Amino acid sequence: MALRKQYIIFPKFQLVLIAVNSIVYLTILLFIGLQSYLAFQSLKHMGVAAQLDSTHPYYRFLDLQASTVYSHLTLAFLVGFLVSTLVTIYYSHKLAGPLVRLNKFFSDIRSLDVRTQDPNSVRPLNFRKGDYLADLAPVINEALSHLSEGRFFQNETQTSGKKE
Repeated sequence: MALRKQYIIFPKFQLVLIAVNSIVYLTILLFIGLQSYLAFQSLKHMGVAAQLDSTHPYYRFLDLQASTVYSHLTLAFLVGFLVSTLVTIYYSHKLAGPLVRLNKFFSDIRSLDVRTQDPNSVRPLNFRKGDYLADLAPVINEALSHLSEGRFFQNETQTSGKKE
């Protein structure tokens, strides 16, 4: 199975999803970073309230803990952001693929000259295995089959005739 080389196939859609994902992720990062900073500041204020000397080991310990927490948070957020972005690209590709195929499929139909070309010459719509919207292809193919055979208009005429 060959790997796809292009996962960004519908940039307007996929890049917006990535941007929204990034904004949410950065918001979470800022919130957790701010809360961590405020927690360590509160602990420093407790040391001041306890009248500890500024050279007391308590403050060095807090600085070491803050440094450790911030470095671990940074690493966790970088890895999480990378994984989240890759997952967003992967799943948006599974949705964007069918949208691109639908666009091409209907563009081909629109450009068809029914006076000189057989409407059945348009290949049936299909999606890749695992794509989203897979249930849509057979419905569209069947509807177009009804239209090309004139059954849609016959059914409409029959339905209209029954209403009178």
